[in-house]
Amino acid sequence: MIKTLARSIREYKKASILTPILVTVEVILECAIPFVIANLVNQMQAGCTMDVIVKYGVALIIMSVLSLIFGGAAGSTCATASAGFARNLRKDMFYHKRTDGLYDDNPGCYPLSADAYILLYHGLCYGR
Repeated sequence: MIKTLARSIREYKKASILTPILVTVEVILECAIPFVIANLVNQMQAGCTMDVIVKYGVALIIMSVLSLIFGGAAGSTCATASAGFARNLRKDMFYHKRTDGLYDDNPGCYPLSADAYILLYHGLCYGR
């Protein structure tokens, strides 16, 4: 089933592969931020200078911004990949020749578009 559906990815393969990578980097950054804060708190309890606090602050800001960028990029590539996959899947379903005799029961019900084919496929044309 997944192999059959994966054929509809086609030109959106780059976005489909890039999305989980971007999400993984975002999650790693989000998980690392509390550890950096914990190290900052430990340094402050040990009596650190203002330079150490500034370095940790800059590192936290950079990590936050990078996490935001990777999250936005992941959302964008995810939207592109899913919309493209849906477009290709509708096209594949529309042009796929049915061999299971679905039209034999009601020969007057022929789809006019890909969306009509999807409705037919789900049995809405027969009133089920």
